[in-house]
Amino acid sequence: MSKVLGCCIDEAQGAFIPGRLISDNVLIAYEVLHSLKMKKSGKKGNFALKLDMMSLNGANGEWFLPSRGLRQGDPLSPYLFLICAEGFFTLIKEAKQKGLMRGASVGRERFSINYLFFTNDCILFGDTSYEGARVVRDVIREYEMISGQRVTFDKSLIYFGANVDSITRENITSLLGVRPNYLLAKVLKARYYPSSDLLSAKIGSYPSFTKRSISSARELMVEGLVWQLIKSETNTWDNELIHNLVNEVTAKRILSIPISGANVDDMLRSLSIDVVCPLCKVEMEDSGHLLWSCDFLQSVWASLQIQLQDFGELTSYKHRFIQNFSITSDQQKQLLVISIWSLWFRRNKLVHEGVKPSLLELLGFMQGYGRDLSLNQEISNPSLRSMAREVWKPPDAGVYKLNFDAGFQHNLQITVTAVIVRDSEGEIVGAETYLFSNVSDACLAEARACERALLFAVEKGFRRLIIEGDSLTVIKSIHKKEKDKYVIWSITHQINLLHESFDSVTYTFVPRMVNRTAHKLAMEGRRRQILGVWADGVPVAVKEMAMLDRQRFHGSL
Repeated sequence: MSKVLGCCIDEAQGAFIPGRLISDNVLIAYEVLHSLKMKKSGKKGNFALKLDMMSLNGANGEWFLPSRGLRQGDPLSPYLFLICAEGFFTLIKEAKQKGLMRGASVGRERFSINYLFFTNDCILFGDTSYEGARVVRDVIREYEMISGQRVTFDKSLIYFGANVDSITRENITSLLGVRPNYLLAKVLKARYYPSSDLLSAKIGSYPSFTKRSISSARELMVEGLVWQLIKSETNTWDNELIHNLVNEVTAKRILSIPISGANVDDMLRSLSIDVVCPLCKVEMEDSGHLLWSCDFLQSVWASLQIQLQDFGELTSYKHRFIQNFSITSDQQKQLLVISIWSLWFRRNKLVHEGVKPSLLELLGFMQGYGRDLSLNQEISNPSLRSMAREVWKPPDAGVYKLNFDAGFQHNLQITVTAVIVRDSEGEIVGAETYLFSNVSDACLAEARACERALLFAVEKGFRRLIIEGDSLTVIKSIHKKEKDKYVIWSITHQINLLHESFDSVTYTFVPRMVNRTAHKLAMEGRRRQILGVWADGVPVAVKEMAMLDRQRFHGSL
C-alpha cells in the first residue's frame, strides 16, 4: 500500500507518505503565516484555522480493549486514517473549484493554499469575508456528518492577518466557534512558565534557543511595555490592561510601584531588565545563582576560607546554601551573611552606578564589617540605653513638628498612614490618617506617610516644619535628592518638590519610641476605619501618648 499511497493522497498531507516530509508542511505553514503577518494593508484579509480532529462517531468514547481488527501500533492504522481524511480534502477542493474558497495567496503569483495536513491536525486558510468563513464552517460540518469525526474546538486555534480589523476578527471567531490564540505561546507556557507569565518567568535549566532568545529580548519588551501600561492623561497605571497581561500576583507587584506625580520623565518608563548576572556575566541571575553558583561569589568564599559541602543530591542551589548554613558554625554563618549582603550591595552599585567591584576591596570590606559587628556586640547594651534616653522634643515657637508613621499589612498589600502635628507647647494641632492600596513593602508605606505629612501641612497652611519619622531609609533618600533607581525615589522626589510651598523644612530620623504617638494614631485609624482628617480630635489613647511625650521631655531637662 505504501508504494501507491502517494498517488492516492492529496499533496497537502505530509505524514506517513513515502517521499514526503512532515517538516515540509511546517515550513510551508511558517511561510504562509509570515505572509499574513506582513500584509498590513489591503481590503482582502485571510485567517489560518488550526483544527484538531480526534473524536469518532460524534463523541469521545470510553476506553476499550480491542480483540480483533486493527490495533494501536499496527502499521496499517495511519494509512487507514489518511484514506478517511481524504474525504475532507475532497470537500475543500470542491468548494475551491466552485469559487467559494480562495485560500491564502503566496507571493505575487496567483498561487494560493487552502489547507495543510499534519496527520490528525489540519490548517485551513480562508478569506475573512462572512461568506468565506461560512463556507469553511459548512465544509467542516459536512465532513463531521459524513465521517463521524468531530473537531475538538478546545484545541483548535485561529490566526488572523495583520490587516484584519478587530470587529471582523470577533465576528469570524464567533461564527466558527473557536478562540484566537497562538500555538507557540501555549507550548512555551506549558514548557517554561506554567504557573507564571512570560515577563516574570526564569530561564530555567537547559533552555532551548527559542527560550534563550526570548529571555534576551525581554529588556526591549519591558521597555516598550511600560510605556503602554501608564495612562498618559492621568499618569496612573492602567489597571485593566495590567490584569489582562499578567497573573494576579504580578499585577499587584506592578500596581504597587509608585509613579512620580511631578512633571518629569518618570524613571520607570525607561525601566530595563537584564537577566544575566552582572557580576560573573555567565549565567542567568536568579536566587539560586546569587546564593550559590555565581563564580564571583565562589571566589569570595574561597578567599574567606569558607568551607562548604556540595550536597550534590540537592538539585536546588538555594537548598544547598540553606543546608550548609544550618550546619555551619556561628562564625561561618556570620561570614556567609556578610558575603551575600556585601555582594548584593556591590552588584547594585555596578548596575545602578557603574562602579565595578574589586575582589580585594570587597574582601577588606567584609572583614572590616565583621570586626565592626563584633565590636558593636560588645558595646550594644550601653548603646541601647542611650537610645532609650532619647525623647520627643517640641519645636521652637512658630514651627510645627509633624511625626509620620505607617501601619503596613503585608498580606493585604495596604497601609494606613498617620500624621500628627504638634506646636511648641507639645499640643496636638492637627492629625490625619490615610489609606493606600497596592503597597508592596513597609519602606514604600513609610515614604507615602512622609508625603502625606507634607500635603497635610500644605492644606493647613503651616510654613515652617520639622518632619520626624522612624524610617532611616526614607529620611536618607530625601536628603540625598539625587535621582536613583530605588523604588521610593519618585515619592521622595515629589516630597522635595513640595518644599517650595514652605519657608523651611527639616527632616529628622528618630527611634520608634520617640515616634510612638504617630504609630498609635496609625493603629487607631486602621482599627476605627477613620481615613481622613480627625476634625473632632484624636482618640484618648493618642492624647495620652502625646501627654507622656511632654512629660518625658520635661523630665529630661
